[in-house]
Amino acid sequence: MSDLPLFLPLMRGGPQSAAVRDWLSTNDPFRRDILGRLRDDGPLRPVDIEDTSVQSWRSTGWTNDRNVLQMLEILTECGEVAVDHRDAKGRWFDLAERVYPAVASATADEAARGRAERRLSALGIARRKGVAQPGEPVDVGDVGVDVLVEGVDGRWRVDRALL
Repeated sequence: MSDLPLFLPLMRGGPQSAAVRDWLSTNDPFRRDILGRLRDDGPLRPVDIEDTSVQSWRSTGWTNDRNVLQMLEILTECGEVAVDHRDAKGRWFDLAERVYPAVASATADEAARGRAERRLSALGIARRKGVAQPGEPVDVGDVGVDVLVEGVDGRWRVDRALL
């Protein structure tokens, strides 16, 4: 939970995928139904929440037509819902405000820099810019110290604590 301030601004930015944003927008009444149920009755398991979706989730995989679970997953990624606990039957979801501790807010730029610092700390050494990929990036930007590695092309960033 100590990294929560680094991820909340990213989460609150909403889904990156246009298809997910469209599905969420189309199903806004369904979203409000789920949030209302959790507010009144939570925490709940997905099977305890009625599917009132306007449009079904379409997938070629196991999530096809699993509208309640898919909505809960999206709302979790957006920071509106969180996993409260788990039992033998699976996850119980509740409103994020009742699950997450109160944390100081960070700006989007502060949070991005904090994630890059954590990433470099874990990696030790990394490229300033990495290959673009979905999800969390692998590059570290301008955090750390710029170095040359003997026998390796390009410039690298190293965690200051390792020097």
